[in-house]
Amino acid sequence: MTIAAYETLYESSIAYGIRKALMAEQKRTDLNAEMMHLQLRKKDLLAEASGLKETIKESQAKANEKRETEEKQHADDIERIVRTNEQLKTSLENLLAAPSKK
Repeated sequence: MTIAAYETLYESSIAYGIRKALMAEQKRTDLNAEMMHLQLRKKDLLAEASGLKETIKESQAKANEKRETEEKQHADDIERIVRTNEQLKTSLENLLAAPSKK
């Protein structure tokens, strides 16, 4: 090969190397930008998940409180009905046991 051919080959390989270096630098920049974007998205999603967990806890606390209130009201209603039933039963027994007048 002649010197001119070697010079052309050398220049071509230098140009190829520079193109590859520029492409690698561009790819690195793109990947860094994507990484920053994904880190911000991760932060937002973690904040959203934390908020949702807090909402779930509050909902569960409200549901438990409501259930306890309803159970207490139910127990009070049962107690009232049992007392009324006992009073009516006693009243009926007194009416049935009363001596008949002849």
